[in-house]
Amino acid sequence: MTFLSSLKLDLPNMKTKVIALSVLSAITFFSSSNALANSCSKTDIDYYLQRGFTNAQVVQLCSSPAGVQSNAQSYQAPSQAQAQQNQQNNQLREDQSYLSAALDADSVTMSSQGLTLLPRECIEYGPSSSRASADMVETICVNTKLKIDFAGMKINRASKGFFLVKDATVNVKGKIQREFIGISALRRQDREAILERLSANPDKVVLKIRRGIDPSTVANRLSKYAK
Repeated sequence: MTFLSSLKLDLPNMKTKVIALSVLSAITFFSSSNALANSCSKTDIDYYLQRGFTNAQVVQLCSSPAGVQSNAQSYQAPSQAQAQQNQQNNQLREDQSYLSAALDADSVTMSSQGLTLLPRECIEYGPSSSRASADMVETICVNTKLKIDFAGMKINRASKGFFLVKDATVNVKGKIQREFIGISALRRQDREAILERLSANPDKVVLKIRRGIDPSTVANRLSKYAK
């Protein structure tokens, strides 16, 4: 009985100690948090804001240890020129994706300097284009690689096609390089006809547009890059 009585008498003391420890822990926690939250001076806050940090990022930085803030101060937010360059790169990728789907070519790539595509170009070759010899006119095609510089590029005309009669096209003028792919596989007379009709350095080229695509939209996309 004496043991139980002493145990009951000690219980309030134990509860008091637990509560005291909890309060002490809470005080310690809030004191540390307050010290961290106040670790940024007004000068620090202005420094972060002037370098492009958002309000939420400033709050996070000022609630972080001093070492993290020191690293953050060495960080330079992207400049306006860098942001503009990133925007231009994104626009370039978007236009390349569109032209890849719009131009009748196996591949379309773009850079800030120019456009490169792999179309299949064709010519009509024969002794004459008159009605009497129309059945003797041949269509000869070859895979090519076209490089078009944006410097000096001009979009002359966008032409709508006619179903099963004429392809929609965009006429491009400027500094152009043409390479022939697999031309050695053609017959000698076909190679000669191709080389005679298709120049390696033409001053203009006709780009075919896939069916269902508005050639005017293609022309407008390309016109943005003319320099």
